[in-house]
Amino acid sequence: MHPTHAVETATKHKLRAALSDWNWGAIAAGVVVALASQILLLWLGNAFALSVGDEQPAGGFAIWVIVVQLGSLFLGAAFAGYLARTSSIFSGAAVGAFTWALALVLGSALATQPLAGWRPQDVSAAAWTTFFGAILSLITAMLGGALGSRSVRRIVDEPTPYERPIATQEHIAPTRLSP
Repeated sequence: MHPTHAVETATKHKLRAALSDWNWGAIAAGVVVALASQILLLWLGNAFALSVGDEQPAGGFAIWVIVVQLGSLFLGAAFAGYLARTSSIFSGAAVGAFTWALALVLGSALATQPLAGWRPQDVSAAAWTTFFGAILSLITAMLGGALGSRSVRRIVDEPTPYERPIATQEHIAPTRLSP
């Protein structure tokens, strides 16, 4: 077998394993957690911005929006990875990527109406910032999914104090029968 073919086969095997571990309920729960935490934290940032006298949130609020997006997607993807109980970190990253994708589509659909009248002065910079922020949030979501998956495997692999090993032939001491 050619070495390149072996690498391709191993990659295809990992991809198939990741696809078989998907749990759409866990992904949906991760999206809900991500969007809910994002909305809550954006309201908090908006309240702070407006309470200090800003007519329209900008400047520091823009940094807050990026931090909120990254943090909420990490949290939602980690939650999805934990609930999905994936078998590998690669599968957890895939669950995180789908959590990100679904959150991006739903979040964009929900945010289109409130932002329809808002136009920043430098539209080009805002567009590039949005694009790179989305890519960075994908990486963050994949890390969150992998971390959530890793914590599940660690919990499952550790024996509880109540578990006893199953007695096997090696563990049983030979007994002598008395006449």
